[in-house]
Amino acid sequence: RARLGESYTQPERVYRVCKARGMSYVTISDHNTVEGALRIAHEPDTFLSVEVTTRFPEDDVPLHVLVWNLGEEDHRDLQPYRPSVYELVAFLRERGLAHALAHPLYRMGPPLTASHVERMMLLFSVWEGRNGARSRESNELACRLAAAVTPALLAALADKHGLEPSHGGRIALTGGSDDHGALDIATTWTACRAGTIDEFLAGVARGEGSVGGAHGSCSYIGLSLRG
Repeated sequence: RARLGESYTQPERVYRVCKARGMSYVTISDHNTVEGALRIAHEPDTFLSVEVTTRFPEDDVPLHVLVWNLGEEDHRDLQPYRPSVYELVAFLRERGLAHALAHPLYRMGPPLTASHVERMMLLFSVWEGRNGARSRESNELACRLAAAVTPALLAALADKHGLEPSHGGRIALTGGSDDHGALDIATTWTACRAGTIDEFLAGVARGEGSVGGAHGSCSYIGLSLRG
């Protein structure tokens, strides 16, 4: 609301710290811009990403969607679809772009309801199960909800909401630091056995990855904000 930037950390520093802390691959997913990721795109083991702000059009409830390994053209082309999460997901699937629902239970506007969560289950086959800026309780609840999804449940939810599922019935998990102040860089991560970035993202989408590292807390977030 004060129009402060969400992060003042130099992208080059993010890259150096990530590699120093043992990350095989590095990406920066800023909100609705790829500028930071482009500044390290020349470095080895990097790929372009963005965190897209979108909404449930029925009631203006916002969501954040992580989109990985996209191109600058993809980023430009997705902008008209941001007002509707349904249209955005359809676009991402048509382009074959790897994506995930970020911090599923974090309220950013009007209250989240069971109906919103059920539609999230239908729309996204990958959820962020560990976010370094969200509490352990919130992260673990998101993981339990994701684990509860089955093909039978999706079929029932599709009938309930009149919404075609975007996947076959299993939700994979990913993790990320969600760092805003340079203290949490690469302290939360996703691991998956792979030899290339494409193999890594494909493995995550298949549910072959695992999440590791720190959860957030009130005191830890407070320190980050001072950064």
